Amino acid sequence: MRLVYSLLLVIFLSFESSAQAQPTTLSDEYALTGALIYPAPDEAPIPDGVVIVSHGKIIAVGGKGK
Repeated sequence: MRLVYSLLLVIFLSFESSAQAQPTTLSDEYALTGALIYPAPDEAPIPDGVVIVSHGKIIAVGGKGK
């Protein structure tokens, strides 16, 4: 059993180190998709919604396909 835990630890650490080795770049514009969005307390929620973000600010919110 101890061998299994040691092997799992080695596998985990190898994935951890490989994930850190690859640089991550973030775009200034991106979309968050597939969310249930509550645009305002008095409005109905938007199922399978999309949020468009540009330079750190939300610029559009709507249903998928709009």
